[in-house]
Amino acid sequence: MSVSPRLSLPYLLPQQAQKHVAVNESLRRLDALTQLAVLSRAEAAEPAEPAEGDAYILPSSPSGVAWSGMAAASVAVFQDGAWLEIVPARGWRAWSVDEEALLVFDGTVWSALSAGGSGGGLDELAMLGVNADADATNRFSVKSDVELLSHDDVTPGTGDARKIINRAASTNAASVVFQTGFEGQAEFGLVGDDRFRLKVSDDGETFLDALMIDTGNGDVGVGGAPKAKLFVRGDNVSDPNVGDLQVEKSGYFALFFLDTYADSAASFSIQRRARGSLAAPAAVQAGDSCGGFSFRGYNASGGFTQAALIHAPVDGAVSGSSVPTALAFSTGSAASVERMRITSGGDVGVGVAAPTTKLHVDGPVRCKSYTVAGAPSAASAGAASMIFVSNESGGATLAFSDGVNWRRVADRAVIS
Repeated sequence: MSVSPRLSLPYLLPQQAQKHVAVNESLRRLDALTQLAVLSRAEAAEPAEPAEGDAYILPSSPSGVAWSGMAAASVAVFQDGAWLEIVPARGWRAWSVDEEALLVFDGTVWSALSAGGSGGGLDELAMLGVNADADATNRFSVKSDVELLSHDDVTPGTGDARKIINRAASTNAASVVFQTGFEGQAEFGLVGDDRFRLKVSDDGETFLDALMIDTGNGDVGVGGAPKAKLFVRGDNVSDPNVGDLQVEKSGYFALFFLDTYADSAASFSIQRRARGSLAAPAAVQAGDSCGGFSFRGYNASGGFTQAALIHAPVDGAVSGSSVPTALAFSTGSAASVERMRITSGGDVGVGVAAPTTKLHVDGPVRCKSYTVAGAPSAASAGAASMIFVSNESGGATLAFSDGVNWRRVADRAVIS
């Protein structure tokens, strides 16, 4: 063998004349191939005025006096006023000046290392571990206290910074899982359908839906699939004193503020499904409650006590879409007792659960007491108003307004 197997450097032979020629030939090849850098691999026309040491990777069908006789993918180097063709071997690397890329020769073509391809670049890595071992499941594994993803201010880019997680279909998952000791405790993303979910788990196996957002209309569901702009599904049946939706301020009071000022037609609605399951509720009937407010406080034992209740009971026969609904007000200490009711027909009962007149009171009715001189204007009070006059000349009495004067109930005389 007269040349080396990898770089084809000529050997010095025994009793060889002009040994310096072989040595210089080797030095020229080493000078060209060590830290190999080429100006381009796309230039097909032989340069008219090359500089000493200029090198190119030749594309298909190169042209020129010297280049036209050289093979594609070979390295053409200008040395000592002439072009030298160097045939590369598999695994050679070269820096491409115009591309600012490292090229690798696979035995047939040159490919950019950063672009992958047949050159075996970074884009083709089967797995990558950063301070960690990657495996067939976790092909990209990183162990680091902090990971930074920033917008591109080098290229520069648009200024945006997005992380995209793409799944194959709606039945698959595109999510982020949070673990402790490699046991899942929370997950958010698209999991199993087209709703955005926040799921939690206490064992890493069974995950509960804490929050769902419908991607089609933006409806939000807490504890279940949304059925309105904000839907809360309660499953708390173990403790009747603890609700499924609570707002607490400093452990003392709860406040709900509902602002409908911008829309005079807006209203706040509390509804209760009829008896039966959520999937197949039974028809509402007399005696059912259609919803209400409950006001509670802590008792001496640290438990909740229902102090007041406002609810809407059905107070008559249900017919088709007609549901006669009353409004009942209850108060109490240990347990609330109904104190007043407004029926679906508009009758008001105080201490009466089934009033039969516009005002039906179970007990005394007290009017405010006035002196004759201190009585308010009868005209301002309006006709049919009543007061108690404590110093009427004939003795204390009830008086009513005829729209002009206050008159004694007993004989209709004007008070004096």
